[in-house]
Amino acid sequence: MNIADNFAKIVFGYLLLNTVLYFFEKATRSLRRVHKVLSLIHTVLLWLIVCGFVFLKKPMFVLIPVIVLLFEYLLVWGLCTELSDDDRAMLVHFNGIFPMSQKLKQKIRLLFFGLVTFPIFYFEKTWFYEKLQEKLEQK
Repeated sequence: MNIADNFAKIVFGYLLLNTVLYFFEKATRSLRRVHKVLSLIHTVLLWLIVCGFVFLKKPMFVLIPVIVLLFEYLLVWGLCTELSDDDRAMLVHFNGIFPMSQKLKQKIRLLFFGLVTFPIFYFEKTWFYEKLQEKLEQK
């Protein structure tokens, strides 16, 4: 086995973990401390995978994903906090094979948007989102 095969298994495992963790977070939002620990582990794994992949390909460019991920965190934070559900659903293009109602299409679009932005927004939401919501409610 070479490194690329092992790395592909790690990425696939991370994607499965991401999907399971997404639905676990939706079902158990009241477990704040558990989610803070899980989000920290989840984020560290994401950064290790991305930086590890770049390091395997070009070790000189290992700082580039750090810079890109920092901007991506800001972008995802802005998209998830400032846009309504309708606006977020508009960002996802979806053509189903079978005819569906608009409500079902919107739910599928929101689910896909949530899964794609989950690895980044999960950390932000568990650590900073509650404080931001409290400040907005106080005003």
